[in-house]
Amino acid sequence: FKALTDDARAAEIAVTSRNPLSGDAPKAPIRTPDSNGVVATSYMFVSPEYFSMLGIPIQRGRGFHRSEAESEAHVGILSASAARKLWPAADPIGRTIRLWIGPETRPDVAIERNLRANADIDQSSIDVTIVGVASDVVSSFIYAGKDAAHLYMPTSAGQQHANAILLRGTSPRDLPPHMLQPMFDKLHANPLALEAVTLDEMLAMQMFPLRIASWIGMLLSAIAMVLSVSGLYGVVAYALSQRTKEIGIRVALGATANAVVRLLMQQSGRLAALGAAVGLFIAFAVLATARAFIRLDNVSILDPGAFAAAIALVVVAAGLATYIPARRAVRIEPA
Repeated sequence: FKALTDDARAAEIAVTSRNPLSGDAPKAPIRTPDSNGVVATSYMFVSPEYFSMLGIPIQRGRGFHRSEAESEAHVGILSASAARKLWPAADPIGRTIRLWIGPETRPDVAIERNLRANADIDQSSIDVTIVGVASDVVSSFIYAGKDAAHLYMPTSAGQQHANAILLRGTSPRDLPPHMLQPMFDKLHANPLALEAVTLDEMLAMQMFPLRIASWIGMLLSAIAMVLSVSGLYGVVAYALSQRTKEIGIRVALGATANAVVRLLMQQSGRLAALGAAVGLFIAFAVLATARAFIRLDNVSILDPGAFAAAIALVVVAAGLATYIPARRAVRIEPA
């Protein structure tokens, strides 16, 4: 840490218990003295520079003082959503919360020695005074949306909860990860114990599964669209070819070519509209069912542009499948 601090290319340095976008943050039950309700809140320890480095504004109150960080004082900064849950109609600045921090385990696993009764939690909890309220941010997974409730507590280099370093260079080209690795090698014999990863890389790693899924989905959708459009074109063109005699009779009875084409286009348009309406109803029903099982708060399942493009392709296919055979049919001699 001293080597990074002395490096002129390190514009800002912050220490944290865990860096942002590095997975689910640990959660702890929070209780206010005047309420028996418990709010499960994710938490992390950060140095005072954390908020300015990541551009997280303090909406109310203040940030951490250096002395608070060095002693890991029992003060905290709540996210705006956590403040609303704990005190819906009151100012949280200066109020106290009861916080219990247990051993960190996987969020989907509970083992017997980590289970605690409410009485045990109350006895081992600490009082944390709220000194500020920060804006809501995404600190775990981007597709999960902004944190529902989050608590920041102070720490500094060398303290118990300082497990990670957040570093910003004076320019995007300063201090790339491969230049930091020699420093890590001096700190730990295992070259895999410490690793430097940019936030852009963390973002790309989180986006990669979504991108792969979207690419596969787009490929399958393109194949389905080609089959649908070609099938629609073939069916409409074939159905229209069966009406050649009808078209000849209409022309023989005095109907103009434009009138016949317009009539056939209107009939095909109604069929295409009915089919599109049924398809949209089924698609929205499937999406609603999928949304009930797959929760992606920060990813929209409904894409109006995609639906509009699909409907436009169907209408164009139906129009061409009607117009071309109809123009060909009206040129046939009625006799």
